[in-house]
Amino acid sequence: MSGFFFELSLVMVLVLVISFIMEKIKQPLLIGYIFTGLIASPLFLDILGSHEGYETFSHIGIALLLFIVGLHLNLKLIKEVGLVSLVTGIGQVLFTSIVGLLLSLVLGFSFVASLLIAVCLTFSSTIIIVKLLSDKKDIDTLYGKISMGFLIVQDLIAVIILMTISAFISPDNSSNVGWLVFKTAAIIAVSILFTYVLSRTLIPKALHVISKSTELLFIFVITWCLSISALFDYLGFSLEVGALLAGVALASTQYQAEISSRIRPLRDFFIVMFFILLGSQMIPPIEGIEAAGFGEKLSMIGEAFSPIFVPALLLSLFVLIGNPLIVLLLMSFLGYSSKTGFLAGLTVAQISEFGLILAMLGKEAGFLTTQEVSLITLVGIITITGSTYMILNGNYIYSLFSPLLRKLDNKKLKDSIESKIKKQHYEIIIFGYDRIGYSLLDTIQKLNRSYIIVDHDPEVIKKLKRHNINCAYGDASNIEFIDEFNYDETSLFVSTIPHYQTNVLLFSTLKEHNKGATVILTANFIDDALSLYSKGADYVILPHFLGGQYASTLIETYNGNFNMLMEEKLKHIKDLRQRKDFGHEHP
Repeated sequence: MSGFFFELSLVMVLVLVISFIMEKIKQPLLIGYIFTGLIASPLFLDILGSHEGYETFSHIGIALLLFIVGLHLNLKLIKEVGLVSLVTGIGQVLFTSIVGLLLSLVLGFSFVASLLIAVCLTFSSTIIIVKLLSDKKDIDTLYGKISMGFLIVQDLIAVIILMTISAFISPDNSSNVGWLVFKTAAIIAVSILFTYVLSRTLIPKALHVISKSTELLFIFVITWCLSISALFDYLGFSLEVGALLAGVALASTQYQAEISSRIRPLRDFFIVMFFILLGSQMIPPIEGIEAAGFGEKLSMIGEAFSPIFVPALLLSLFVLIGNPLIVLLLMSFLGYSSKTGFLAGLTVAQISEFGLILAMLGKEAGFLTTQEVSLITLVGIITITGSTYMILNGNYIYSLFSPLLRKLDNKKLKDSIESKIKKQHYEIIIFGYDRIGYSLLDTIQKLNRSYIIVDHDPEVIKKLKRHNINCAYGDASNIEFIDEFNYDETSLFVSTIPHYQTNVLLFSTLKEHNKGATVILTANFIDDALSLYSKGADYVILPHFLGGQYASTLIETYNGNFNMLMEEKLKHIKDLRQRKDFGHEHP
């Protein structure tokens, strides 16, 4: 054990160094883990002697990863993702699977290998997308919400595919196709029934008792995850399916968030072991490489990779370009602006850790060779690296291609809107309706002045029209669109959009046409607010501070007579219910 402990310590030091480098060059740490495995493998440092220990750790990591995926698959969320997330999620999966299969067949892979390669290319990384959108502060943008929606759809499809593949990846590979289809349907049916019964009977009662102790809750969750995984593995359904369903069984409980937060650090450690093991197996065995010098090793590795380099490059280009393109086209068909579709499309321009797990399962079952797993891993490294830069620089990339992409925008709708806004004079113009605009509308309507609300979400526009609210569909970052307005009689201009560059563009455009209008803008950060004030904004809304200011005003108004808050409470409850009916999900 001391030997394995020493090896593990050396590996973790190597992980730390490489992860630090990845962090500095703005790359996901997942790539660093794979490179760590490659460097620690017998081809270089040869410090992975206790192979079985790392395999055990990696299986635990996979179980915990899929458990947390299942934990976030609350089936109630299906109603909340919306039509656009369903269409883009299913459409992108179908497109990538079909084209990926055909492309792999053209590249010379067998049908089974091509099918597995296509499936591995299909799904996008939830972990990476959430991290990058959070770094950009774009989680709450329209494209961010849509992206999170179709990730939920992808995860649901992934569960079904994992169950299906688990039926085929079994010791009994000689079974005929009819039996395998029947077995797959039986697995899915029994698994759903098993999960439903447990989530409605045993689990709520057990959690009610156990949750009184956070330490006991942690032990219960680990035991539950590993036990269900082991049970499904024993029954021939695979531990991965068991881990997913163990998570799904807890997804609808009130303890879901607490469980997820406690398990995540443990998952992160063990999943590192999986990617290290994956990296160590990227290169197929090469005779005589251990005795070769460093330069000779690099040459021999280059020869080993040469047969898969061109296929990996072609498949990577397909994922980096094809996936965003299909999402862009689908969202354009649904009426969304080219910019929203383009930015949402960029989020699917990589393959996920789920695809890499499937590749390893395919190898264990004998359906994929080490070289084919190396191909999928290499595609993963290329696409994760490329998509990181694409997502972080999405607005700049869009500006380069916007003249071409804007041709996808709904021309009939655009022409009717431009005709409408050119002819009309509006005293009040509001860009962005969701949440803050909703609060402003009631007051503005009482002023009995001409107004228009502009939003780039077609669903919001449909709701506004149903309520006979004067509105127009348009993108506030499109200079051609905002130039169409007649600002001569505008006395109040409000932007509820917290994006700094968009507000600068709106402000400068308005002031070119009407220097006397009052301008209210929105910001999420103090520095952005101060900068907008320095440019001449009359007031900048900081949503995160408004709640505290309003509560302070209430305390001062009622002067210690807190029983008077009941009226405010009832008004607030009514407002929250109206917002919920309108589709607002969270503050």
